[in-house]
Amino acid sequence: MSPRKASHSAGRHRLRQRPSPFPGDNPLISRPRRPAPAGLAQSELRKRAFARHWDLIPSSDRKARMSPLPDIARRPQAPVIVTGASRGIGRALVSQLLDQGHSVIGVARARPDRPDSATFRFIACDLSDAAATARLVDALRQLGPLGLINNAGLQTEADLSALAPGAAAALVAPEIGVNLVAPCLLSYGLLPVLAQAPGGFVCNVNSALGMAPKMAAPAYCAAKAGLGNLSVALRGQARNWPGLLIAEAILPLVETDMTRGRGSGKISAEQAAAAILRGLEHRKTRIWIGKTRIVRLLGRVAPGLTSRLLLGQLPPPPPGDSR
Repeated sequence: MSPRKASHSAGRHRLRQRPSPFPGDNPLISRPRRPAPAGLAQSELRKRAFARHWDLIPSSDRKARMSPLPDIARRPQAPVIVTGASRGIGRALVSQLLDQGHSVIGVARARPDRPDSATFRFIACDLSDAAATARLVDALRQLGPLGLINNAGLQTEADLSALAPGAAAALVAPEIGVNLVAPCLLSYGLLPVLAQAPGGFVCNVNSALGMAPKMAAPAYCAAKAGLGNLSVALRGQARNWPGLLIAEAILPLVETDMTRGRGSGKISAEQAAAAILRGLEHRKTRIWIGKTRIVRLLGRVAPGLTSRLLLGQLPPPPPGDSR
């Protein structure tokens, strides 16, 4: 090695050995690097580093990040509210929550094929009626719920431009009411109560069509887009309640009565329900399920591609008034 190269090498060596100008102020700066213990995998080293600095996270934030869906044994009187509980994903959610030991309040227009019991109670309500939904909120507030799953959904496929205004309004109003207005009213009314429950949560069950709409269901897609924005806004409003989770579950096409005869490659209602509850257990704010992960990726790299793929032939207008 030439004298010049040796001099540069020695200088770098002295720089590395020079003590920190801020001794003791920041352990991540002043602490010298130590060789990793022999035989430890990188994953184990990461776990040790995480554990070493875990105490730097405020205890309230730590609890909010790590606590799972609470064990119902600690709050046996705190039920989970599930809307759209009589069929499809709602019925599967009720069944799986009960299997996990939770108490459940099911809300729907029609009574499900499950009798009331010590852990299950059914409340009939037409969520497309805002006045009925407001009365439901007053009743639910008295029960001190643990969580709210806004699952009820209604989709109509129609060419609204081919309908008379009265017929179009009759189709659109119930869709917007069930898919958007009801989650707004329920969330707003129950948010202060849910914030008092350890591990309280709101979960809005959404669809990938809220991000990549299809031409055949404009009102449904518009309502689901609004539901996604509602989730984001509620999360911001709930920032003063660090233990309250505002989650959004984005679903692919699911095999239910609502989707019968539409599309292919569906997942079952039981699979969808299990994925939602798994995401809530891990306190996720956005729960991407099945093929929605592809929509998420395409939305980043080619935002217009998914929408173009979903644009297709319009269905025939439903029976009724037409222009």
